[in-house]
Amino acid sequence: MRSSRTRAIIRKIAEEENLSIKQIDDIVYSFFRFTSKRMKEGDKATYTFKDTRLFKFGTFKVKPGRKNQLRRRDEKLNDYSKRSSDNLSGSSDDQRVQENLD
Repeated sequence: MRSSRTRAIIRKIAEEENLSIKQIDDIVYSFFRFTSKRMKEGDKATYTFKDTRLFKFGTFKVKPGRKNQLRRRDEKLNDYSKRSSDNLSGSSDDQRVQENLD
C-alpha cells in the first residue's frame, strides 16, 4: 500500500506534467518492479541473486545476512517436510503399538 505522502507526490507530479495519476504511478514504480523481478531471477538453490544498478539511483543487492536467513529458513522447511513424511510412512512406534494390539 502506498503512503499518503507518496500518493500526494504522485498527484502533484501528474498535475504539473498533465499526465494521469496512473501514468505517473506506473513510471515511479516501474523501477521497483524491475528491480524486484531481476532479483527474483536469481538461483534459489545456490542463493545467488543478481545485483541491479539503477543509474543515479543506486545498486540493489541481497546482503549476505539475508542469504543466510533464506538458507536457514529453507533448511527448517526441509527438516519439517522430512519429519512429516516420516510420520506419514509410519514409525517403528506405530508398528509396536499395532503388535501390542494384536
